[in-house]
Amino acid sequence: MPEIEYKDLDQHIEGILKDEEQGKQEKKFAPAYLIHGDEFLYKQAFKKLLDAMVPGLAQNLGHEPVDGGNEHIRAAIEKASTFSFMPGRKVVSISDSHVFYKGQSSADILEKAGRLWQDEKFDAAAACFLGLLGSLKLSLDDMTPEKREKRLKISAEELARLDWLDDLLSYCHEKGLGVPAGADAAQSLRDAIEKGFPENNHLIVSADMTDKRTGLYKCFKKIGVVIDCSLPKDDVWANKTAREKICRDHINEQLKARKKKAGADAVAALIEMTGLSLRLLSVNIEKLMDYVGERERVTANDVAAVLKRTREDPIYELTNAMAKRDIPNALFYLDSLISKNFHPLQALMALCNQTRNLMAAKDFLESPHGRAWIPGMAFPLFKNNVMPDIIAFDSEMAEIIKGWEEATSNGVAGKKTKKKKKQPSKAGLPLAKNPGSPYPVYQTMLNAQRFSMGDLVHAFQRLSETDMRMKSGAGNLTLELEKTIVSICRGEGG
Repeated sequence: MPEIEYKDLDQHIEGILKDEEQGKQEKKFAPAYLIHGDEFLYKQAFKKLLDAMVPGLAQNLGHEPVDGGNEHIRAAIEKASTFSFMPGRKVVSISDSHVFYKGQSSADILEKAGRLWQDEKFDAAAACFLGLLGSLKLSLDDMTPEKREKRLKISAEELARLDWLDDLLSYCHEKGLGVPAGADAAQSLRDAIEKGFPENNHLIVSADMTDKRTGLYKCFKKIGVVIDCSLPKDDVWANKTAREKICRDHINEQLKARKKKAGADAVAALIEMTGLSLRLLSVNIEKLMDYVGERERVTANDVAAVLKRTREDPIYELTNAMAKRDIPNALFYLDSLISKNFHPLQALMALCNQTRNLMAAKDFLESPHGRAWIPGMAFPLFKNNVMPDIIAFDSEMAEIIKGWEEATSNGVAGKKTKKKKKQPSKAGLPLAKNPGSPYPVYQTMLNAQRFSMGDLVHAFQRLSETDMRMKSGAGNLTLELEKTIVSICRGEGG
């Protein structure tokens, strides 16, 4: 059976329905489907697939949904393995499944739980968090403040961002919620799919996180159909362009369904003011429909009149605006973050990371390796002529730092010190963290031109002072951060 992308799903469904109409048996719905990737897209894909398999009112009897917690896997298997008393197809669905959580990054799952909690989806946030504890074989008793960092296998920096965790734990205790049983849900589900379901019984599993290396994923791919609804995640130029194309296609598809049209300028304005979020784009399209009424064409003026900026990536925009010394936009995106309950200390950490990157870039520019750099040079020239020197610079710096670490571990002036447990090397902080993606490095180099090394040293000092004030109970944390951003952008003290 195949692995298909979201854009090919309509063709997959139409081919099967056409064969059914003609009485052919060549194409059939698979016994099991795995739909994964972007949450908005995989929910759209699930609805399309379910409506095709069990149309209309037939879903009242022909569709049996099951919650995504691993403790419900056995119930889903039993339902899918039981013959239906009613004619026609029977579909059992496991929505937002946690079955692939084992082996996933704890930080990624915690980020999802945090988003759900901030959106006041408390039950979903609790289920997500408890699913993580189950995959790690932990209990709620392991979540005391002194145990969290070690048990969750995250850094102190990541732990500091979980300001919602105590509230979520209280919610779990108040509701009497517990960690799912530790049985291997993935293996049970795999065994059931390999054994097979009765004819006309089908299983659909949707998940935001998967692991293509697992036996369960390979089982879906071999026996069923995997529908990949993933969007390019990082901000490499090519991936960002791909995401923008997906968003443009989505806008045009949504408008066409409502018998509306929009020019390229209106589509661009909608993306600019909403960001690359399919969910938010859909919400804002609904607002536009209410505004334009019976009028067929949507204009850029309509977009400006109805929408406020709702971009979901203000942390990137904030650090980018600071790097460009753009005070108005930096303050705008800081306000956008704070309005979404983003803690000022998280924004401060992002600014520290950006400043560190700019310092590394400035260090390169002032080194012999930086001679190939020409201010304002085009990206293709940078990629061919400068990127190799950056990789060489990173390698050289890694060796220097490694030497410092070894010298420190051997004690001062050759004096041997007590042998300590080996710590992770700090040499892995390169300017080009992913040499195969040079575009972000190119942007960092352009931004580094705007600062002197003195400016950046001052910026780091100012950020450190702000960190101390914020953690010691400064009256208005947002105001402290605003003053720091203005100081860095103006280059005061540099």
